[in-house]
Amino acid sequence: EINHVIDLIYGENTLKIVVTEENGQIKTFEKTFIAGTIPEIELEAVSNGVKLIVSSDEILDYVQYGWDDEKAQKIEIGEKQYEGIINAPKGQHTLKIEVVDVNGIKANKEQVVVGDTEPTVKVESKMVNGKATFVIDAEDDEKLKSITIVHNGGAQQIINVNAKICH
Repeated sequence: EINHVIDLIYGENTLKIVVTEENGQIKTFEKTFIAGTIPEIELEAVSNGVKLIVSSDEILDYVQYGWDDEKAQKIEIGEKQYEGIINAPKGQHTLKIEVVDVNGIKANKEQVVVGDTEPTVKVESKMVNGKATFVIDAEDDEKLKSITIVHNGGAQQIINVNAKICH
């Protein structure tokens, strides 16, 4: 039996032990330990991008992020929490995030994001041929599939559009 103490450094520590018996049998043990708390990364979808929420028990040094294989953008933090919006490029892309606290503890996250803008809707009440009416204008940079209308809790009316603009 052997008892040996090894001090861990702050952050990720990989311990590998190889034990050899007198008759030549070998047993290998390897495990990674984390000393300290890893920063937490949370992502929420918002219009035109992603809301990044980072928190840690330690002061955060910086966050860096990039789309696909582009060069990462770095944000200096200096607090235990950070929230910000990352604008998404059009189409499907992979967002890569790295967070580092002042002790060098890192957290990484990758997520596929589809960049798109929300449709716009404008509703006006107008008199048309002596009747009070609602005029609905909807528009999107891609293509509108349908518009669903419910007036005063009545029956649902679905209008198939298949165009970028609907008047």
